[in-house]
Amino acid sequence: MTDSRQKLRGGQFAVWLSSEYQSINFALTARLQGAVTPEQFRLALDKVQFRYQPLSMRLAVESNRCVYLIPDASMNIPIRTVVRKHSEQWLGEVATELGLAFNLLSDPPLRVVWLRGQSTSEIIFVYPHVLADGLSVAYLIRDFLEFLANPDADVEPMPLTSPMSELLPDFPGKRIIILQSKLKAAFLRFLLMLSPRQDRETS
Repeated sequence: MTDSRQKLRGGQFAVWLSSEYQSINFALTARLQGAVTPEQFRLALDKVQFRYQPLSMRLAVESNRCVYLIPDASMNIPIRTVVRKHSEQWLGEVATELGLAFNLLSDPPLRVVWLRGQSTSEIIFVYPHVLADGLSVAYLIRDFLEFLANPDADVEPMPLTSPMSELLPDFPGKRIIILQSKLKAAFLRFLLMLSPRQDRETS
């Protein structure tokens, strides 16, 4: 685990501000055939957390309102286990989870719901959109299922991503495009700060 911190920038920061007013979560669900023990489930999830470093990071707000993603070794991804009663039950669980906000200043950026049946289970990964998109969480579920099937598999941590401005190759007009993006994000932040804040429950 690196000791470096990552600053929320541009549109990512704007999405975080938006999440202060309403829950902006998404959820992906996988159906699993076969019996799984709680110990096997936790081991696979711990390996996923080790592989993807942001799952062990939380947000910290500086006095100047800059927000950073910082490592926190105490992070433990919560698992909510529910007895599976029928094949459509996961739809209600997803609806519930989408309405529950994350407190990213103290909680890990992932919640897991396990609808556990004797031979069939649904696994729901819930993630805040401020830190990832649906494709990223699809990779989380893929790796979780792989570790569940191969609990002795070695795990290598993935490197943290660089800011988008550093990932883009140099090209004519790059600085202008980056400046335009920053201005648009700043304008969106300004509008969000003027919006009346609504009270909501945090998880």
